[in-house]
This record gives sequence, structure tokens and C-alpha cells, in this order.
Amino acid sequence: MCSLDAIISVVLKQKEKGMLVLTRKIGESITIGDNIRIKVLDLNGAQVRLGAEAPREISVHRDEIYQRVREQKSQKQSDK
Repeated sequence: MCSLDAIISVVLKQKEKGMLVLTRKIGESITIGDNIRIKVLDLNGAQVRLGAEAPREISVHRDEIYQRVREQKSQKQSDK
């Protein structure tokens, strides 16, 4: 069982898709490039609360929302 003090696996080993696996604790961050920061805010059971800091011109979405946006864009292209 996880506690708030537990270490959160966010993904530091090469995997099939080249995924980087990192371990972070609550309050710790990872940095992507020069201007994107992902911070672990909270842990509640199996649910992790993350915060994302990025420039306004960079879209940040949950994966399921991103997939829906891509499908809608693809559908609009097909309708033309």
C-alpha cells in the first residue's frame, strides 16, 4: 500500500518505446528541455496529482484529451 511519503514511479530505464523511467517524491520535479517542468504535487492511493509548468504556446493535455483532440482534427481534415 502507498503512503503520502511513498516514492512515486514516474518512469529511468530504457523500455520498448524508449520510455525514461524516473522515481520522484512528493514535491520533486522533472524538467523537460529548458522550459517545461512537471512536479509531483500529491499522492492519494494509486492516483498521482501532477502540476505542469510550460510556456503558453505549448499545449499540455491529459493523454485521453489529447487523443480526442487529434481525432477531431483528423475528422475535420477528412470532411474537407
